[in-house]
Amino acid sequence: MYLEEIKGQDLPIFNKKFILSLFTVITFLLPCKDHSLFGQPLKTALVLSGGGARGLGHIGVLKVLEENNYQPDLIVGTSMGAIIGGLYACGVPVDQIEKKVREIDFNTLLSDHNYKGIELASQKLVDFPALMRMDIDKNLNLNFPKYLFTTQTIQDELMPFTIAGQYYSNGNFDSLAIPLRIVATDIRSGQSVVFQKGNIARLMAASSAMPFLFSPVELDSMNLVDGGLTNNVPCDIAQEMGADFIITSDLTSRKADIHNDPTPSRYFEQTINTLAYLSDTRNLHLSDIYIRPQVDNISSTDFEKLDTLIKASYETAKKYNNQIGAILGSSPDRRQKWFYQSHKSLDSARIDKIRFIKSDKVRSYIIKRENLLKKGQPWNLDKAQRSVGNLYSTKLFKSVSLTLDRSRDTTELVYDLSLRPKSRISFGAFYDSEIDAKAFLSVEYRNLLESSINYQLYLIASDRYKKLAWDINVPRIFTTHFTNYISAYLMQERIPFYDYSATGEYWKRGLDLNFGLNIKRGALTSIGLKFENVHIENNDRLDFINDKQYNAVRLTGQLFVDNRNFRDMPTEGKLTRMIYEHSISNNLAPLESFAKLYFETTDYQPVGNGFVLSTNFNGGFMNRAMSHFEQFRLGGVNSFPGLHKDALWGKAFIVTGLGLRYLIMDGLYVRGKILGGNIWKSSDLIDWDNLTAGGRLGLLIPTPLGPLTLDWSKATSRAPLIYFSFGHRF
Repeated sequence: MYLEEIKGQDLPIFNKKFILSLFTVITFLLPCKDHSLFGQPLKTALVLSGGGARGLGHIGVLKVLEENNYQPDLIVGTSMGAIIGGLYACGVPVDQIEKKVREIDFNTLLSDHNYKGIELASQKLVDFPALMRMDIDKNLNLNFPKYLFTTQTIQDELMPFTIAGQYYSNGNFDSLAIPLRIVATDIRSGQSVVFQKGNIARLMAASSAMPFLFSPVELDSMNLVDGGLTNNVPCDIAQEMGADFIITSDLTSRKADIHNDPTPSRYFEQTINTLAYLSDTRNLHLSDIYIRPQVDNISSTDFEKLDTLIKASYETAKKYNNQIGAILGSSPDRRQKWFYQSHKSLDSARIDKIRFIKSDKVRSYIIKRENLLKKGQPWNLDKAQRSVGNLYSTKLFKSVSLTLDRSRDTTELVYDLSLRPKSRISFGAFYDSEIDAKAFLSVEYRNLLESSINYQLYLIASDRYKKLAWDINVPRIFTTHFTNYISAYLMQERIPFYDYSATGEYWKRGLDLNFGLNIKRGALTSIGLKFENVHIENNDRLDFINDKQYNAVRLTGQLFVDNRNFRDMPTEGKLTRMIYEHSISNNLAPLESFAKLYFETTDYQPVGNGFVLSTNFNGGFMNRAMSHFEQFRLGGVNSFPGLHKDALWGKAFIVTGLGLRYLIMDGLYVRGKILGGNIWKSSDLIDWDNLTAGGRLGLLIPTPLGPLTLDWSKATSRAPLIYFSFGHRF
């Protein structure tokens, strides 16, 4: 690698065009073979610019070059150009690149919740969706967040397509199917950095890591971000690598006159384009064929315009068919053979060594238990992906990169681990028209004694609900699948009784001790012992609530399954919870006790294009209740739409329902849900002829701050209700 400084323009554009025209005439008079001039090989380069979503148009340019049987001697890419060019340099067929791009949900890249599906169930028992996190250093200084999302997801998406090329070339970009250079920016020094070797997927992610949006990629002493900051159209790199002929695909945004009052997003985009103008244009005079599709009406975030981008780039590139054919002729396609050989070599690879970099602050057994690839075993892509996911989902690491290196006699599997700071403060908030605003503040200390023991002190506060708790959690005890969880808490809740225009209030102080067993990664069984002191206040003198205070000892058993792929808007997976609770209170005769069983299950599955179907079944039974507040509750946008939250109370209930969500346009969903069931004062009073129904229909807009929802709802014999919410629920 070397540092690239900004260079001046060497050659006026009109002279360049004159030479190009003369060169074209010569090639007609003196036939060239294998794009040579006077018998001398002509080294050609393909330069692919950045441009965010616009950069996906490079696929259309590659299609035209393939139709001309032209293959460059070098590819130089920045940002999205580094991703498309890097995949192509690894021999990936252009149709597979297009297929992969179409399969990616780019909204999932703008999320830090993509690993929920593989986290241990024991990690999800108390898990808050933070709007902001601040790390605490050793000197107790708060470090404000420098980015919104991690580049881990980008690396994980690219790794399966680059690992064969990575292994076969041993990380040397000159040994790929087409030699490659990746341009990134070291934000520490502010200089451009050009890479000719390394972890391909990791460097692709670095080259496209827009500051403030994505986390920098830490490499050696550098913090790498988007290469477009310093060299968005890196023709000069191609020239320095000895290229005699440069084809440039430029899909960068351009500054343009703004008429009337600009929107905030348009104003921001114009600011970025103005700042990037020099980086975008200073090397254009070095191009021999300059391809710039007319897609100025498409922004760098319009990923849904893929078809338009590819078509526009394809049509623009076709205009240069004569120049490409006349000057460059055809070249042998080395990529297909190289692609086959690289995958054949990878398929026969057997792991001889395993090495973990920067892992000294974590006990070795924690890392080894999450790695599914063992010494002496053959390479397995599925296990490799799961191992990276397992390690990242421990929440001990900011990033996990996997490399497969080979020497003459050995194959080494290398994990590069970047540790998270041990301490952090998290904040989150949520608004619901039924409960108003709700917020949390959490202070965490992770990895105590380098043994994955986690402490958490948190406060949840709203007008109706408050909870202060201190938790100790060990997701996995040593190398076993056992887990333990301890929580000491103080809780207060004020609940409106709509039929009486009154409120009830109670306080709880408790200690909860749990010991469990993780079943695979998405399920947990546990037993627990809970000690509680409960104080009830009947300020509005309701007949069915008594002022009292009592102590309770509860023995609990729980089955918990959560393998949903996303927290807020899952497209597949299941959430199941079954809790049995046996309680004894000190204000009753010793032999009198209380038994309570609660269960819920919701299953999500995609059905058809853009549809997600959900089915749910909830229920609960208890023989007695120590107080009114121990009973089950029913009502709310998810519990039973058409009713106010916690509108109905009882000792037995059953609800079943069906939901459907559909993507009607990018960034906008319509959703509906119908439920049937009821709640009864006791299990003896269950009447199957006395069931009620409810439903809702509304819109959902996903945002980085959480979903924004608006629902109209109606229940049997009830007036319609409107629900509104914004944020991540917790």
